[in-house]
Amino acid sequence: MNKRLILYVFVAALGGLLFGFDTAVVNGALEFFREYLQLESNSFMEGWVVSSALFGCVFWSIAIGWFGDRYGRRSMLRVMAILILVSAVGTGLALNLDSFIFMRLIGGVGIGGAAVLSPMYISEISPANVRGRLTVTFQLAIVIGILLAFFSDYLLITSFLALFAFFYISEMKGTVLLIILIMLVGSFSYSQGAVIWVILSEMFPNNIRARATSLASFSLWVFCFLTTLLFPVVVGFFDRESANGKGVGYIFGFYATMTLISFFFFKKYLIETKGKTLEELEKETLV
Repeated sequence: MNKRLILYVFVAALGGLLFGFDTAVVNGALEFFREYLQLESNSFMEGWVVSSALFGCVFWSIAIGWFGDRYGRRSMLRVMAILILVSAVGTGLALNLDSFIFMRLIGGVGIGGAAVLSPMYISEISPANVRGRLTVTFQLAIVIGILLAFFSDYLLITSFLALFAFFYISEMKGTVLLIILIMLVGSFSYSQGAVIWVILSEMFPNNIRARATSLASFSLWVFCFLTTLLFPVVVGFFDRESANGKGVGYIFGFYATMTLISFFFFKKYLIETKGKTLEELEKETLV
């Protein structure tokens, strides 16, 4: 690998960094703007505020393929970066709920476009023998973006809340929960979370890759949006019905079941792309 290729991959992967940061930073900031935006008693609206960026992803991911073919991957990535910047400034300056959600939607458009074009661009400029490891830098950038988002959220927390959280997590139950969550995020990040972007950027024929990847990403973003939107609603429903506060447990049990089913689905239907050129994969998928 030459230095120029590494530089191109690094710059393209910044789309993943912005993706991870923008989608995660709202979670830690939720406690601060929940009262300001009057969301205390409306779990659906709370879910909509958090998931509005993902709705922007859904909307734009279905169209970005055509723009990527028409104007080029690099040019459209520049446009996506500008939209994310506008969204970041706009949400910080938002004076009410409507303007906040609108700016989140703008950011979602940028994130959705970057999520399709960044790994695609990396895969197209990378040699076959290192394409997987270079494309997966997009997922690494997403995780780094999420980490930076949580760190910045931590800096917003007052020393009192930080002290309270420390003593809470120091209890055995809290420590075990934290370890399990770290294992969950880590396991997902180096497996399905990483490979999905590599597969989507490799598996489609060259002449329709951008549009096909756009359609596949649209499906992905639809379920990401629905998951984020409905999470607080479903948790609240189970907590009210069962009165045992285990709504989150039921949801993660469902996630575990779906992950187990996906193992057998991937084993049966997913082709191996390792070490193959994009042209070789095109012939294999069209057979």
